[in-house]
Amino acid sequence: AVAKPRPAPTPGPAPAPAAASTGAGYVAVISSQKTRMEALKKFADLQQKHDVLTGKTPDVQEADLSARGLGTMYRLVVGPPGSREAAAVVCTQLRSAGQDCWVKEY
Repeated sequence: AVAKPRPAPTPGPAPAPAAASTGAGYVAVISSQKTRMEALKKFADLQQKHDVLTGKTPDVQEADLSARGLGTMYRLVVGPPGSREAAAVVCTQLRSAGQDCWVKEY
């Protein structure tokens, strides 16, 4: 008996990137606020308290958190975007000082 060749597996669709992702790297998310202005004010406050934020660039990303009952929130992220490890170092330093932080693809 001759074995029939198997057809090549067809790859499934690639997972869609998160809507807000630019593929530029990773950033540390340090706050979520109800307005863009509140997020930027929060950065100014946190920059005075935490040396790790000196020279960092703030950015605000809109996030639809309706599924969690929060509506639209504005995430304060710290850049410039870089490696996951670089963002994790910033978060580790902030968390050790009592500031919430998580790493997110930018």
